[in-house]
Amino acid sequence: MKNLLIIAIGGYLLFKIFTMFFGSPGSFDPVAEFKSELCDSRIQKVDSSKLKGKTILLYFSAKWCPPCQQFTPILVKFQQKHRDKVEVVFISSDKNKSEMSAYIKSKRMDAFYCVDFNSPLRGALGKQFKVKGIPSVVVISPKGEVASMNGRDHIYRSRELPEEWTQ
Repeated sequence: MKNLLIIAIGGYLLFKIFTMFFGSPGSFDPVAEFKSELCDSRIQKVDSSKLKGKTILLYFSAKWCPPCQQFTPILVKFQQKHRDKVEVVFISSDKNKSEMSAYIKSKRMDAFYCVDFNSPLRGALGKQFKVKGIPSVVVISPKGEVASMNGRDHIYRSRELPEEWTQ
């Protein structure tokens, strides 16, 4: 019994030390992550602190993708409906910056943010969140926790903002 108690306390202390230095497991700080990589819909750099305290939808998509073409207007309406709590960060899989820009304009993603097309962060985020295909929506809560790896299906079916995404 004494050994079990020592192991439990030791595990707890290791967890606390880890989270003190590295954040909670699976945490994502959008302000730090997007520090110099965040752009507005006109592909102009913006301050990532605008994302603080919001639910962030990481939207992996591309102009050449037919399912993306179908889903994007749904996501635009979802973001408009919940704009006080939700920000969308578009992470393009387009072939070049002009195609990305044309997609943003054609689908009226003017309230979305995006990751700079030339940033290595675009690929790194896809790997970090194990994105296998597009369109894909990863939901990050205001606390920086992954609230959903499959936000697209929920948004497509419901179009309502789940409370657990805003906690």
